[in-house]
Amino acid sequence: MQNLFDEERLDSWLNHLRLKNKSENTVRAYRQRVLGFAAWFEETNGETLSPERVTPTDLREYKAYLLTAKKRMPDTVNLSLIAIASWLKFHGQDVAMPHAVEQVRPAPQGLDRLEQRALMRTLERDGEERNIAIVTFMLDTGLRISEVAALDVDDLTLNERSGSVKVRKGKGGKFRTVSLNSDTRKAL
Repeated sequence: MQNLFDEERLDSWLNHLRLKNKSENTVRAYRQRVLGFAAWFEETNGETLSPERVTPTDLREYKAYLLTAKKRMPDTVNLSLIAIASWLKFHGQDVAMPHAVEQVRPAPQGLDRLEQRALMRTLERDGEERNIAIVTFMLDTGLRISEVAALDVDDLTLNERSGSVKVRKGKGGKFRTVSLNSDTRKAL
């Protein structure tokens, strides 16, 4: 890419990011985002990018350009805005940034009945009782992988006619007790 603006200022900012323990992947991504903004800025405004020349209108227009003309995903647009904001702040410019693009993510979907059955059949063919117990437990309780991994044996209560598990480290640090059905108690 041609020299669109002061490379020394860019390099000093990138070194600052490294000193703040940003990963090389982050530094590289931020660099790309600011260079992309610089190219757009020069093409749109007919002048070389410098932190002092950036206005809120430029930032809003660049956000719209990324979303509409470039058809970038919200994560990509938001990363660009974060990188540009960091670059501006490093150079002492307090420019009002546009709001981040709201990311609409569908709720994670569980396995449907056929997928659950196929999974259990595969596990039963392998014959590993431990794996059967873990998957049966997860399917019955709906616990997240991280919640299951954080469990201790003491969190489990098994009786002939009842059972439960105490989830001490649930999402958001929430504590809850989950009942266990007879199939899960049997598998455990």
